Amino acid sequence: MKKQLFSIILFSGILLILGGCGGGGLARGNGVDVILQVEDNFPDIQEGETFDLKLGMVNNMECTVTGEGMIRDNVDNNAFGGVFTEEFNFDIDPTIENSQGAKEDWKPFPDDFSGYSYENVDRYGFDAIIIADVTYRCEEDVGAGPTICQDADRCELRESIPREELRADNLPIVVDRIQKRISRGQFGNEITLEITLLQKVDGEPDYNGEKAVFIQAEGLGEGMYTCSPELVEWDGTSAKAKCSLETSDELNDVVTHITLDYDFKASKQATIKVKNDET
Repeated sequence: MKKQLFSIILFSGILLILGGCGGGGLARGNGVDVILQVEDNFPDIQEGETFDLKLGMVNNMECTVTGEGMIRDNVDNNAFGGVFTEEFNFDIDPTIENSQGAKEDWKPFPDDFSGYSYENVDRYGFDAIIIADVTYRCEEDVGAGPTICQDADRCELRESIPREELRADNLPIVVDRIQKRISRGQFGNEITLEITLLQKVDGEPDYNGEKAVFIQAEGLGEGMYTCSPELVEWDGTSAKAKCSLETSDELNDVVTHITLDYDFKASKQATIKVKNDET
């Protein structure tokens, strides 16, 4: 089961971007920016007045993203109308950047999210909360790809691998730091990597129904690392796992592929003030 990221944006004259670093703009961020645009007289809607929604996404990652989502509101739709629950599926290619590094404009999904209205509104009116929920994942193996030096003449045997050498993908939860230790094993060196994972956007991971991230690591030509835990339970913004590998050659560098497997779930809300048509 391949899994990965998500983030949501709401548009109401101002665009709030949760799926990137540094608060938006054209800079490439982490995960996916999801754009929900409430059109017409947002945020004030009169009873019986129709309004439309537009939904689109910008994939900041280098993988193809697939996922599922729904748009709904918190209102008793049978009594007041509004946004009945609508589900949708999506797949998004990585965003293309021009030579100046600017991202292409987002394009709304072709799905028709239009013609909504509220009825039976009393003179006090009410607040209707529009909710967008999305779950998505990368379709390729993603994580990080550091090269592990074992030669004491060229590197420290205990060191923190520089961030620029992690070759970490810009996921919602990323490989943020690796502490390396090289020691003598039974047949050669033993590499131990203490891997720190960090969440970069709002939301939570999901792996087979658990709030967790599944981690694996492979040393090319040397085999699979033993990671503990493999299933990293997620209860905050960061977590650690330790992966070990015995190597047959004590001097050669070990190209290591770290794979993070998870879906990413996120939600965002926008409030519409629904008024009686006589007020």
